[in-house]
Amino acid sequence: MPPSPRTWELRFDWTYTALQWGALALGVFLSAVSRGSDASVVLAGLVAGAYTVVAQVLPRHIRRITWVGEILAISGVVAGLSAEALTGGGDASSFFLTAPVFYAAAFHGFRMGIGIAALAAVGLIGLRAIGGDALTDPALLQAAALYFLVAVAFSQARRLLIEEHDRVAHLRAASLQEAAHIERLAAAHNLLSALAALADESELNPISVGDATLRNLAGLLPFDAGQVVIPGDGDPVTVAQRGEEPPGAEAAYFPIAIGAKEVGLVVLSRTAPFTPDEHALVEDALGPVALAFDNILLLHEIARRAVREERLRLARELHDEFGPALASLGLSLDVAAM
Repeated sequence: MPPSPRTWELRFDWTYTALQWGALALGVFLSAVSRGSDASVVLAGLVAGAYTVVAQVLPRHIRRITWVGEILAISGVVAGLSAEALTGGGDASSFFLTAPVFYAAAFHGFRMGIGIAALAAVGLIGLRAIGGDALTDPALLQAAALYFLVAVAFSQARRLLIEEHDRVAHLRAASLQEAAHIERLAAAHNLLSALAALADESELNPISVGDATLRNLAGLLPFDAGQVVIPGDGDPVTVAQRGEEPPGAEAAYFPIAIGAKEVGLVVLSRTAPFTPDEHALVEDALGPVALAFDNILLLHEIARRAVREERLRLARELHDEFGPALASLGLSLDVAAM
């Protein structure tokens, strides 16, 4: 499928169409007024009209090809000079030559525009010189200057419009990227708020955090089944599960990590593969989850250490205090019995 033309290209195309048909109609009218409806006027009109029809029939995406543009622009100069030669010249035929110059400059840039302007100016000056006109004729010099002016003006306009189009496209891409980043931040904020609510309710444990994680992810992107897994004493432990995995589903694994330290894993499954944007969305949303799981695991480790230390303390007290006291009591009972 050919690329869609940009807005400024459509406007230039409309201007090119109006310029061609206007110059053709003006040239035929003025030539008919000055020379009558003789064969040369009719033939000149047919030559210029054939070129205009061919130029307008070609699709826009074909006319934007460089080598097609060169052929079309040179053909336009040849058609204009042919009409000039057949009718004996005049302002109308010289005005018709601005159409290929405009086309070359507006659609193919400065280099082609200047080249076609030079070709049109040299051809027009040569024909007028052959016809006996002076090379210093002001009308002739004005026509040549007009071609170069059209080439410079519209090639620069084309350059500025392309730069503006690229700048707008860059800003639009940056805006979309920023919107995606804000969406990921909002997802992380929502999950962090949910975890804060769980902490206020004294329900901050692996199961509640896992449930909140899957519930929040279900609001961010579609999936059929999800699991939250954390390391256990032996095998990994599934602390939360949501949905049923359909046949043929593809699983995506998202580590719950703080830096290089992994504290869990989220497994999401669905029939369609996850896109890179969805991967980034899930990874950003799992930032608060990693902090929550890391804190929970740290608290559990602290609790286990406290239990071990309390057991050791009780064992030492039993050994150092209750043990000798019981031994002394036993000895006293033995002495009393004797």
